[in-house]
Amino acid sequence: MKQTEPENRAVIYLRGNRAPLQRYQCQRIADKFGLTVVSEYNDYAVAARLHQQPALNQLLTDLERLRDVGHVVVWDYARLGRSMQQLAYIEYRLHACGAAITTITGVATVERFVHTYYGNDTPDQPPPQPCNPLNPPLLNN
Repeated sequence: MKQTEPENRAVIYLRGNRAPLQRYQCQRIADKFGLTVVSEYNDYAVAARLHQQPALNQLLTDLERLRDVGHVVVWDYARLGRSMQQLAYIEYRLHACGAAITTITGVATVERFVHTYYGNDTPDQPPPQPCNPLNPPLLNN
């Protein structure tokens, strides 16, 4: 059987009490984009703070080690965290592993992020202060 290329492989990340609904919506997102879901990470009933999200931390560790998926599918960007700083940090780490956040909800969050973080509507410029995975900034919220 032919192995799916990393850019077509995805993992699903769920956080909160509504995992069955999130899982269903994430699978629909993956189907819409033609992605093969190979794994799922679930932080059930935990706060949206990276140090309290063991499944998200495991996802990041696995991606850094394996670099075998191109997408992390989430129901909404807010599943990854509540602060723009945390979202920027997670986006940085995913991008460094060759993966992107894939969703169809939470677009307003990303537009605020782009405007706040990059200062314009084109995120083709690097962040003003790149995150260092060994010394994560601004995660004390």
